Amino acid sequence: MSQLPHTYYRRRFFDGRHHIFHSHGAGRVIRDDAEVLVFDWSHGTPQRIIDVLGWGAGTTRARLFDNRAFRAYGRAWWWRSRPLNITQVYDPHGQVIVERVDFATPAHTVAGSVYQTDLYLDCFVANDGVSFIVEDEDEVIEAERAGLLSPKQRQTIEAELQVVSARIAAGGWRSWLNEIAGQPFDHRLLTRPRAFNGHWQTAATYWPEEWDLASLD
Repeated sequence: MSQLPHTYYRRRFFDGRHHIFHSHGAGRVIRDDAEVLVFDWSHGTPQRIIDVLGWGAGTTRARLFDNRAFRAYGRAWWWRSRPLNITQVYDPHGQVIVERVDFATPAHTVAGSVYQTDLYLDCFVANDGVSFIVEDEDEVIEAERAGLLSPKQRQTIEAELQVVSARIAAGGWRSWLNEIAGQPFDHRLLTRPRAFNGHWQTAATYWPEEWDLASLD
């Protein structure tokens, strides 16, 4: 076990508010370089996944995983070289339940803390590493109209979605993530839970990553 860096993930809402998810504390830093930050953590007490009831595919909204699943561990890729933030969700036995792929600004580090801003588009990959869905394409359109997403940012994340979906279709998604991490996930090494919290702030509040949003403009 080691100490995780402080990470801050921002979601911007159309009413002008921002929600910041802050994570830190115990965990395992797997990789931390110019390309990507990869780390593992424990939730401590397994949690029913109640916040993803809408995940599904097509008009029938078929689920990607059993709705009785409990999440107990996670592995995250905070990309500095790609517009991605990827989270693998694991059950109490260390088996993958689902992967969440958020398209976001490249991660930016200030004074040892890592910042990233969500860019609305999402993709979810089932535990088979093959089945997947894409969500919030309507929010991408709305965000561009509202000035929260530039045309170049939209082009960038939509192009990255094509890269992700092609990798999944070719059967190489899971092996690519494992190769990038460089170490296998082992829940037995995660003996203490990480700390996390969320808070709201207004758009006027200082955000250390803000200047870096121009990197996709």
